[in-house]
Amino acid sequence: MCGIVGVATTHGRLRAATDAVVRRMRDRLLHRGPDGCGLYGEPHVAIGHRLLAIRDPGRIVQPFEVAAPDGDTALVVAYNGELYDTEALRRDLAGDGWHPQTACDTELVGRALAVYGADALSRFRGMFAIAAFDRRRQRLLLARDPFGMKPLFYAVVPAGDGFEIVFGSEPVALLDHPLVRIEPDWAVVSAYLTTIRTTLGDRTLFADIRTVRPGEVVQFDLRSAAPGPECRQWYREPAAGAGAGAFESAASTVRSVVSGSVAAHLVSDRPLAALLSGGLDSTIVAACAGRLHPGLSTWVTGDGTLPAAGCRAEEDSDLAWAAVAAAAIGTSHTAVPISAARFAEVWPWMVSELGVPLGTPNETAIYHVASALAPHATVLLSGEGADEFFAGYTTPQTAWAGLLDSAPPGAISRDRAAGALIDLVSWISRDEKAGVLRPDVARAGDSDAHLDAWAAGAFEDAGDPGRMETYLRVQRAFTLPGLLARLDSATMLASVEGRTPFADGAVAACAAALPAHMLFGAAESGPRAGAHQVASGAMTTALLEARVQSLVGKRVLREAFRHDVPGAILGRPKASFPIPFAAWMAPLADAVDSGPAVEILTPQVRELVRTNHAHAWRFAWPVINLSLWLRTFWG
Repeated sequence: MCGIVGVATTHGRLRAATDAVVRRMRDRLLHRGPDGCGLYGEPHVAIGHRLLAIRDPGRIVQPFEVAAPDGDTALVVAYNGELYDTEALRRDLAGDGWHPQTACDTELVGRALAVYGADALSRFRGMFAIAAFDRRRQRLLLARDPFGMKPLFYAVVPAGDGFEIVFGSEPVALLDHPLVRIEPDWAVVSAYLTTIRTTLGDRTLFADIRTVRPGEVVQFDLRSAAPGPECRQWYREPAAGAGAGAFESAASTVRSVVSGSVAAHLVSDRPLAALLSGGLDSTIVAACAGRLHPGLSTWVTGDGTLPAAGCRAEEDSDLAWAAVAAAAIGTSHTAVPISAARFAEVWPWMVSELGVPLGTPNETAIYHVASALAPHATVLLSGEGADEFFAGYTTPQTAWAGLLDSAPPGAISRDRAAGALIDLVSWISRDEKAGVLRPDVARAGDSDAHLDAWAAGAFEDAGDPGRMETYLRVQRAFTLPGLLARLDSATMLASVEGRTPFADGAVAACAAALPAHMLFGAAESGPRAGAHQVASGAMTTALLEARVQSLVGKRVLREAFRHDVPGAILGRPKASFPIPFAAWMAPLADAVDSGPAVEILTPQVRELVRTNHAHAWRFAWPVINLSLWLRTFWG
């Protein structure tokens, strides 16, 4: 687990970023790699690396240089991530007489790219962001893992008679480059207020900076006057299940595949631990890991105003539920409560360090607990991905089921589905946006046309919008990258590697083969919503809540692990380190009165957030976040 940065120019021209600048960019990522650093430099290319040593510590130095048969450097690789189940890849690469010098997967990545080129990516099981410079062909490759666990950003900026390509693991590293502008992308700013996602397709909150999308490879020809990028998706999700097979058999398969993924994710030469919220997903991961890793430590955080000891589980405190789970599965357990003061201290600091507003409020809690466990463990298992692959978001899924139930066949168009999706995920709806952004800012953001186009494109790629399987696929594409980014950024700020056994290629293939009714379905009879109620937003809260009680998500996952998880936790509603952020935002509410926020936000929304943030939390969370970001990077 590491941090990478670099620059490359076209036409062999000298780079604008000197070695000193590249070192400064690299060392912005010290938290991602406190164990060492490296720099590879040529007049037109430089690649920097910060190392967090997890596998075979002390045996590998990056950037890693792969030698050609004549001894010259053929490939220079900077790699951030972990590969699992590497033995098959090691055997394949050894077929031509090659013998690795280390047990580290970095050497495998470099060799595989040298042998197979970009096709090597489909052979990697794990999480990764990769930058590779081919010296002989003068090409630069940037790539990410299938689900976006490891981040990678880039900018292509004019430089003299050519271009300079700048890349790195976090936006803040790119901002140290002299040619990268600090200018907001207003379309993404507006989309963030609705979705609390900091990217929109490949666009980011910074106009000059793009993100390599999950499962994408981006390549540049440095000999060309127009270097690219050449972008393609190297990973495609498996086709959705057709509905055959017995439920019990499917549960047995899910148990085997998930358990196998947890086992694969335990490979480490550094101490490891697990997050344990007392929910279904984290309890499954901790239970599987604990069987194979005796003495596993588990960690939880939550609202520090609730008593960690003696608190009744039915009060729905993560601290209490995690204690129940830890006692049942036999882990060494530690609770690290978070306070309102700590929340207010960590929040603006994280925005400044990461270069983006926060997504979910519990990102602060994840950083808080990661900081506490960092002296004891360097690898941290977590349950992200279970909701996405096994249909765990009961409320929006229930609303979507109501839409499908009453709509005639073929009546749900791609555009209608896209609009309904945005309505379901909105913090600040598109109708409310007129009261939030000043008119000139809204126009600069194309009045959310790019957000609408993204959602419509997601349904076009996923299949028939009239099937629940299609909605689950789109929901996953929308939610999973943000959740994985949240875990990565919050843990890496504490120099801890977060791992997610559910967000794994083998688990994804297993889940994709299952029909929707095995993932999400009726628990008992209950009221049903009509399509007109969902599509028009007229579904009453009472009706939706009643139907949610009659349906259950992650059906097959619950069945697969019902003997491993306490019964009360099997039926516990979804929660993920919940904190009372609505009441805790008060110390930061005055950020809306900073200069940049005043320029883009309406007086009405600033007054609402400043005086009524606890009740208007859907507005306050994204608006305060945006105000903190603008004040830090654009003020």
